Amino acid sequence: MRAIQAQLKTAGVDLITEADPTSTGPAHITLADPDGNTILVDQHVP
Repeated sequence: MRAIQAQLKTAGVDLITEADPTSTGPAHITLADPDGNTILVDQHVP
């Protein structure tokens, strides 16, 4: 999850919520698509 988050941020994508990059284990991020729909990217297992 944290690697995906880093790639999105490098690409200039604005995230609504972010995973703590210094933490470990399951996490999630949210972002909005161009139409304003919220997208959840969730990690269930470490």
